[in-house]
Amino acid sequence: MVLKIKKCFSDKRMLFRLLASICLFFALFFLFAVISYMVLPEGILKAENPISNFSTSNNLFLSAAQIFSYNLISIVVIAFGSLFAFSNRNDSFLSYGYVALGTQFSINAIVVGTWSFSATNFAAPGLSTRLINMFDILHRSGLWEMMGQLIITCALARIAFVKTNGKITESSPFKDIQLSRTEIIAIVIGLLLMIIGAFIESYMIINNM
Repeated sequence: MVLKIKKCFSDKRMLFRLLASICLFFALFFLFAVISYMVLPEGILKAENPISNFSTSNNLFLSAAQIFSYNLISIVVIAFGSLFAFSNRNDSFLSYGYVALGTQFSINAIVVGTWSFSATNFAAPGLSTRLINMFDILHRSGLWEMMGQLIITCALARIAFVKTNGKITESSPFKDIQLSRTEIIAIVIGLLLMIIGAFIESYMIINNM
């Protein structure tokens, strides 16, 4: 059963990869948010937040462009990781892009759980409120950005040209990497979601909300 579920992450059908990823990574997110809320001090990551000193323009469009450009770093890491895969022990391979996505979701979860947002000036609400507020997609950018990252990861999940199975490594020519029409559309959708998230985050920052 577990092997069948794991195989969904490398399934030829984009929808299967997407559904499996939504279930796994959002479960991981909520789990890490709860654990970090319970065991870590509030604001522990503020000093370590790489955007703590990152100032954006007061112009909505320039600010959104700055935030989107910054968030593209995660996409570059995911795309690079997707070029490599490891054996799934069921005649399939798992993309390292999923590892990068899991790391990003875990960091986001700890930020939420410990209330380590660098641009937040008001007192931390309870955990349930923090998690519910994530679904306020008109005023919160997190869900837009995470869904964009997740969709792009799923679209790139089968492009690996270097695959390892234990000590055995096999590779194919880089030029053989191909994306289906569905996967290309998914990447575009993922980027659009991240752009929307950048505009929402910019608006909230500019208006100190």
